[in-house]
Amino acid sequence: MAPVRRGGRRRGAPVGSRPGGLGRRRPGRRGRTSGPYPAHAGRPRERTARPARGRAGDVARAGARWGWGAARRPADGRGAGAARALAARLPALVEELTACGLPNTLVHGDFHPGNWRSDGTLAVIVDYADSAFGHPALDGLRPRQYVDGERWTQIAEVWARAWREHVPGSAPERALELVEPLFHLAYAVRYQEFLEHIETSERPYHETDPVSEVRRALACVRPGLTDH
Repeated sequence: MAPVRRGGRRRGAPVGSRPGGLGRRRPGRRGRTSGPYPAHAGRPRERTARPARGRAGDVARAGARWGWGAARRPADGRGAGAARALAARLPALVEELTACGLPNTLVHGDFHPGNWRSDGTLAVIVDYADSAFGHPALDGLRPRQYVDGERWTQIAEVWARAWREHVPGSAPERALELVEPLFHLAYAVRYQEFLEHIETSERPYHETDPVSEVRRALACVRPGLTDH
């Protein structure tokens, strides 16, 4: 992969969504699968200015900070129970994710197909504005919102195979399953940060994004966990 000079703050949004996400809509490209970038051999310098963006544990601690109040009032009335269940589950979830054996590394932060470039032989990843030191599964799950089921299966297999080769004995497929609620909480925090630094005229396009991500995190809670 090649580093690219940071440009504007435009970021992608899931295909078919309204203009929103982290910036104006930019449809994902569905070109050849170039595979994930490998973990860096050296330890990148950790960013401390935005703690919720990096390590899974930091994301878990941030989950209670953003959007819980609004997310506790869905139409089906299960929001409060789901929020309590998810909050109770987070510490164990982080431990299970760690046990998958994937090391914290440089994560892209917006690893969707719109940021992949390939001529069929060489691949380049662009737009490193959200790069951080964190768990690679946060990047690994990102393309799923932009592609159909068959394409996602292909991408996930390529990503997992690369990590198994890089870290023998690891369980990248399991990491992708476990990381989903943390993934949504991470984007809830990121969208909230984005809201706090944009013009008032832009806020109507993005005001519901943090709560939407929290609700997606709550949707990951199994029904049985909310019955007590």
